Amino acid sequence: MIWFKLFWLRCGESERGLPAFFFADLRTLRGMNIFSRIAWVGVIGCVPASLAAQTPTVLNGSFENYSTAPSAPGQWFHVPQWGNAGSAEASPDFFHEDGSGGGDLPETPLAMLDAFAGKGVMGFTAATTDGSSRREYVVGRFSEPLEPGQHYRLRFAITNGEVTAFSPAGVAVSGLALACSESAPVQSGLAPLNLQPQFQFNTPFYNREWQEVAFTFTAGGAWNHFTVGVFAPDEAVDFEVVEGANPQMAYYFVDAFELELASQEPEEVSEVKGPVDVEAVSPEAEVADVPWFVPNAFSPNGDGENDRFMPVINRGELIGFEVYSRWGELLYESRKADDLAWDGTDSKGKPVPVGMYVWKLRMNVEGAKRTEESGMLTLIR
Repeated sequence: MIWFKLFWLRCGESERGLPAFFFADLRTLRGMNIFSRIAWVGVIGCVPASLAAQTPTVLNGSFENYSTAPSAPGQWFHVPQWGNAGSAEASPDFFHEDGSGGGDLPETPLAMLDAFAGKGVMGFTAATTDGSSRREYVVGRFSEPLEPGQHYRLRFAITNGEVTAFSPAGVAVSGLALACSESAPVQSGLAPLNLQPQFQFNTPFYNREWQEVAFTFTAGGAWNHFTVGVFAPDEAVDFEVVEGANPQMAYYFVDAFELELASQEPEEVSEVKGPVDVEAVSPEAEVADVPWFVPNAFSPNGDGENDRFMPVINRGELIGFEVYSRWGELLYESRKADDLAWDGTDSKGKPVPVGMYVWKLRMNVEGAKRTEESGMLTLIR
């Protein structure tokens, strides 16, 4: 009887669903006499199944664990337990305060933001405005399969960030959703996935600040993956231009995924209508206040909008400007202030592929000595 009381007094201190007393003292069985062993085995057999079960969690839910700090967009593969739906073309973006170039926070090629929790975030292009139903997805994992029929509550944070003057983002889209599955989905190119969501924004979502979303659902299977993105084609969703003269994509950042057990019966599909922040940024005001400025993205697709990449030198003298591939190949150079624009072609005049490139700028800044600057740029079409 003494053993029984002592065990249950310690039941409140649990580790992974089992009593802490069990973990601390089971090893002492070998030193007990036969009667003490029988008492302990009887007590352990009384442990409720609910205590022995481990509640699933989201693995690496805040993107804090990584193999390599990001140095450019598209490096989702540096984050363990996360994926891109197996596509050979879609490349979600991992950003971290420990990163460099186009992979660091708070200034990304798409927007300015801090992480919601910790130092890392994941970003993705939910949809584009060209009518092609191009999709990127972010795929996470649970620590173990969910129990069919069990109610769960999942929460995460989402934002568009503060779009920069030369960002291709600035569009809100409806249909942004989260869907669970028993296996990792497989996306064909950039085509939409056909998944049934457990949560969905039914109206266009856009917010410069982080908004935390929490919803309950019932596991319909031994789900161990979840996917975030837009699953419907372009003709079934609504677009809303929020910022910029001609934005080309609806881009979102996500962070802080957490899962817990829920007691209440959930609705069939949860919905959250996020507030829309329509305060726009004036590119002219941002550029005019600095002696020089270099954008971080452009789209040489011949539509007359943002087709050329060029630095802006307000107070200074140009010495040289070059653009290189990530492998160091010189693609463009100029030493003339009146001919200072890259059109997205290589030294032979052939269009270069979509991706990240490196620029270098040398100049004499007014009131200062010669300076040399460099950075990353994103080319999209």
